[in-house]
Order: sequence, then C-alpha cells, then structure tokens
Amino acid sequence: MNKSESKPLLEQHNNLLEHYRNRRFDEAEILSSQITKEFPEDPFAWSVLASVLSATGRWIDALSPIQKAVTLSPKDARVHTNLGVTLLELGRLKQAEISLRQAIDLRPDLAEAHNYLGNTLTAFNRLEEAEASHRRAVALDPSYATAYNSLGNTLNALGNLGDAEANYTKAITLDPESAQAYSNLGVTLQGLGRHDKALVSFKKAISIKSDYAEAHNNLGNTLMELGKLEEARASYTRAIMSRPTYAEAHSNLGATLRGMRRLDEAEASCKAALAIAPDFTDAHKNLSRILLGLGRYQEGIGEAIKGSGCISFDLRNGLSIS
Repeated sequence: MNKSESKPLLEQHNNLLEHYRNRRFDEAEILSSQITKEFPEDPFAWSVLASVLSATGRWIDALSPIQKAVTLSPKDARVHTNLGVTLLELGRLKQAEISLRQAIDLRPDLAEAHNYLGNTLTAFNRLEEAEASHRRAVALDPSYATAYNSLGNTLNALGNLGDAEANYTKAITLDPESAQAYSNLGVTLQGLGRHDKALVSFKKAISIKSDYAEAHNNLGNTLMELGKLEEARASYTRAIMSRPTYAEAHSNLGATLRGMRRLDEAEASCKAALAIAPDFTDAHKNLSRILLGLGRYQEGIGEAIKGSGCISFDLRNGLSIS
C-alpha cells in the first residue's frame, strides 16, 4: 500500500486538533503540512491547515487546502461551509453562496452554514433574505453568539436599530468576550443618539482587544460627534497604528485635523487614505474641504468632483462641499 492510500495515525489527528484548539497555530500549521505531504488524501489535515491559515488572516493561502478538503470529502457539510466562509472573505460572493447552499442541502440543521449564508446575502444587500438566514441560525442554535451578532448587523443595515441592539446584547450575554459585538452595539447606540453608552461599548471592545482597529475608529467617530477633537484624533491614530492600511481611519483623522485647523497634517492624512483606496469618495470630499481651506481652489474643486460632492457658494462662507 502506498502512502496516498494509507491513513495517518489517530494520535497525529489528536495532536493536530489539540494544537488548533489551543491556538498553537505555528505547531498546527507545521503538523498539518507534514500530514498532508505524507498522506495527501487525508481531508481532515487539509481542512485543519485551511483553518489555521484563515485564523491567521491568510485567506488566499487557505483557499487551495479547503478546496482540496472538499474534493476529498464532498459530503461533509462543514467543509463546504468553511469553503464558503473563505470565498466570502475573498469577496467571491456568488461562489460563497453556492458553497453555503450546498452545505445546507447536505445538512439543513447546520447553524453555521445558515449564519454565513446570511452574511453573504448581506454583502449582496439582499437584506430580507439575510435576516431570514440569521434567524434560522439562531433558531437552530439559540446559544450561537456569532449568529446573534450577525443578525444585529443585518437589522442595523435594515434600519431596525432597536432590534439590532437587542441582538447585540444577546450576543454579549452569550459571549461576554466578544469585542466585535461590543463595537457593533456601540455603532447602534450611536445611531440611536445614546452617545455616552456608545462610548462605554467601544471602550469595552478595546479593553477586550486592544488592537481592534474598527473599535478605535468607531470610538473616534463618536468623539467627533461630541466635539472632542483631540480625543478623536488619538482614537483614529490608534486605529491606524493597529491597521496602517485602514483608509477610513486615515480619512477620519484628516477630517478631525481639519476641525483642529491643522490643515497640512489633514491633507497628508487624506492623501494617505487615497493612496490606499483611490476611489474612496469620503476621502476625496474631506481632501476637497481641506484644500479649499488652504486656498487651493482649483485642486479642491477637482477633489470634490472625484468625490461626487456638491459645490456651493455664498457670499458669507464662500465655496463649500456637501
């Protein structure tokens, strides 16, 4: 019998699973790679290798191993779900939807597949369908905190802020260490005009995960609304330190620096945002306002056009962008 027809020892699988569950990702990657080389027909090792790569943010690298696992284990609904999640993270929405629906066909009671199908449908802006998928997920598994958080996101997008708040709160009750749920709750509370409670939620998210760029950015947004510009500047700066390629945080920092009349720094921040995301309309609008404030009217009007802004003029305020 050649190696491709034999199977790894149960002890190897158990060790691999122990490494992964205890977040020893380096060890899990090494062992899963060794097993897939020695036993290339082992779907479990391919699946764990893909999970390790995705857990460490290497989604494009995870795609080939999870596709291999699906080929080797075509009736495994969880493997199809993992492929769908990988495709979703890579922005391949149509393929993600197909994989997740295959998982549900194989196992209609798999809550994770319904949840991630809901996330995919939300990305398609098919919000009513997404809501139904998330509600099916929590009905199948009432203890599934991630699904309540996802349902909150969809309800938020639908404008049902009160229901979104309730679902984020449920997610936090089930998983008190969910930084994402606290941050999302903060966004909803901000939308409801409850800024003080929003600040508490964002700060709780950051206390759980200190490098959570979105939470720092969201905290900055609330502080900006409250007119606390120096604190907002510090929050956006921390967001950028956590994720230097975070275009929205660079643009928001630019808007804050403009409010502080630090226009040269504001210009640099908005240009940093556009270097990352050249089509980011908010950054073009923010840069336009900054350039107008610097008296560089032709450049400012050009940026306003790129940002699809409306240019107006009155005798009191001169040119302005909306």
